[in-house]
Amino acid sequence: MEKKIMFDYDYENDSLYIYFANKKARESFELDNFIIDVGEKGEIVGIEILDASEMLKKIWDYDISKEMLKKIKNVKMSIGYSRDLMIIKIILVVVIENKDVDVKMYLTMPKLEAVSA
Repeated sequence: MEKKIMFDYDYENDSLYIYFANKKARESFELDNFIIDVGEKGEIVGIEILDASEMLKKIWDYDISKEMLKKIKNVKMSIGYSRDLMIIKIILVVVIENKDVDVKMYLTMPKLEAVSA
């Protein structure tokens, strides 16, 4: 069963929160301009991107504006593993010049250990 991914964009603060529906965070940690929410079993349940338009300008070679982020059509997120690393792939579907465009970003970090209760 595929997990439903939700998102909220706060235009005023320029922060984008991407999260799995029906999952609760037990703890959070910060990695540069990203806040990673972790669930009961050490799984990622959400990611907040601070200064989202500026971060995306650095990651993707296009002038992503707050106006574009306000009109995000869809978000996809997947998490893969390679040895001791976790690779998070995020795809934002935004409208650029009247076309749907996938804006892709990849985050790499050490694997999270299960959180003890």
